[in-house]
Amino acid sequence: MSKQLQSTAKGFLGFSPADWRLIVALSTLQSIAFLPLALAPVYLATLTAELGLSETGAGGLLTLEFLALALTSSLVGSVINRFSLSYLSLLAGGLLVLGNAACVFVADPNSVLFVLLRVMCGCGSGIAMAVAISGVLNVSDSDRAYGIVGAGSFTLSATTLVLASAVLEQGGASYLFALLVGIVLLYTLPSPVLRRSRLPHQTPGDTADTGSLPVLKLGAVYMVFVMLYGLAVNIGWTFSLQMGLATGLSSVDATSWLSANYYLSMPGNLLAAWLGLKYGRSPFFSGLLALGISLWLVFTLQLPEGFMMGQLIFGFFYGLTLPYMYGVGAALDSQGRWAAITPGMFMFSTVISPLLGAYLLEVSGSAWVGWLLVSFLLVAAVVLWQVLSRLPATQPGSEPAINLQSLT
Repeated sequence: MSKQLQSTAKGFLGFSPADWRLIVALSTLQSIAFLPLALAPVYLATLTAELGLSETGAGGLLTLEFLALALTSSLVGSVINRFSLSYLSLLAGGLLVLGNAACVFVADPNSVLFVLLRVMCGCGSGIAMAVAISGVLNVSDSDRAYGIVGAGSFTLSATTLVLASAVLEQGGASYLFALLVGIVLLYTLPSPVLRRSRLPHQTPGDTADTGSLPVLKLGAVYMVFVMLYGLAVNIGWTFSLQMGLATGLSSVDATSWLSANYYLSMPGNLLAAWLGLKYGRSPFFSGLLALGISLWLVFTLQLPEGFMMGQLIFGFFYGLTLPYMYGVGAALDSQGRWAAITPGMFMFSTVISPLLGAYLLEVSGSAWVGWLLVSFLLVAAVVLWQVLSRLPATQPGSEPAINLQSLT
C-alpha cells in the first residue's frame, strides 16, 4: 500500500476496502476458532444421547478439545511472525476438515482414534484463533477492528449453532460432522486475502516502551489479568443456568434470559468497534465494573429480577470488554505474539472454569462465589492499570502496535 493510498479518506466506518477484506477473512477464521465453544451444547448432547458417553466422559472429551485449542493457540502465537498467515489459516482449515470428515465414519467415541480426531480439530481451531487475533494487527485501527471481527464471528457462530442443532435432530452425529466439514470449507474461502499479511520480525524500537519491565515480563503480568478476567466471566457464564433455577425460574424462562445474554454480546462488540480508542481504554474499566455488578446480581442477590438484570448487563459488557482485552494484547508488541497468546490464556481459563466453579459452589455456596468473582475482576482491574501505565500514551483512534507495512 503506497503512502498516497494510506493517506486517502477511509471508507465505511473508517476502514479502507483492504481493511474490510481482512476483517471479513478474520471474522470467518475467528468463528472457526470458536466452533468448540459455540457448539459445546450440541457436542455434549451428541456424545451423551447418541454416542453413549456418560456426562463425565463427554465433558472430559470436550475439555481435551478445549485444551488442545488453548495449547495450540499459545504455541503458534509465540512464533506466528515466522509464518504466512494465509498458510496457517489453510492449515487450520485442513486439520478441521480432515478431523470432522473422519469423525463421520468413526462412530465409537471411546476409541483412541475418535479422541485423536477431536484433538486434531482442537489444534485446527487453535491455529485459526492465533491467526484471527494476530491478523487484526494489519487493520488500520485494531481496537475497533477487534469489535467488528467479534461481531461478525458471533453472527457466523450463532448461525452455525442453529444449523448444527437442526442437522443433529434430523440426521444424527454423522450429519453433524459432515455439516462442519462444509462450514469449515466455506469459512476458509477468504483466507487468500491474508497472503500478504505476514507479521514482521521485531526490530529495535517497535515494541512498547515498558519502563522498568521488559516486554516479556509485561506480557506475563498481562496474562495474570487475562486469567482473572477469564475465570470470572467463564465461571459466571457456565453456572448461570444453575443460578437462575435456584431463584425459582423455570428452565425455559432461565434459558431465554441466557439467550438474551448471548445476543446482547453483539451490540457490545459493535460499541467497542465504534468507540475504539476515542476515550482511551476507560470503557474497558467501566465494562469490568459492570461485569462485577452483573455477577453479584446473579450469584449473590439470588432473586429472579436480579438474575434477569444480571444476564442483560453481563451479555452487553462481556461483548464490550472482549475486544479491548485482545487490543491490549496487540499493543504489547508489534510482532503479534502477545496478541495470539492472549486468547490462548483466555482458553486456559475456559478449560478450568467448570471444575473450579463446581468445587467453589460445593464448598462455599453461591453468595460467597459471587463476591469471589467480583474480587477477581477488581484485582484484574488493578493489574490492567499497572500494564497500561507502562504502555506509551495512545492517541484517540490509534493503536501503538499496528504495522501497515505488511500490507504493501
